[in-house]
Amino acid sequence: MLDLDKQGLEELSEKSEIVNNFKEEVVKANNDEFVVDWISREEEQKQYEEVMYEKGLNQGKEQGLSQGKQEGIEQTKIDVAKEMLELNMDLETISKVTKLAKDQIESLRN
Repeated sequence: MLDLDKQGLEELSEKSEIVNNFKEEVVKANNDEFVVDWISREEEQKQYEEVMYEKGLNQGKEQGLSQGKQEGIEQTKIDVAKEMLELNMDLETISKVTKLAKDQIESLRN
């Protein structure tokens, strides 16, 4: 991209008809209410999409953390039930302590 200040652009546009025509079109666009409104809406849409993306990303992280926490709790219950089985505790007691179903506890014996 050209790195020109306003004065540099003026000097370049005086030397080049193409640059001068381009400059005039940019000035027209900057003064056209329809173009300015359209660009403003485009910018607003882009900002909205960025906000929604961030919101979705944050929701995904929260859901992932919540799911991971729940899976950790379930794994802890299973680990406790296995230890209780090793201590030859009865299924009724293990079920009451861990809140696991008796058939699920029974399947842990293997």
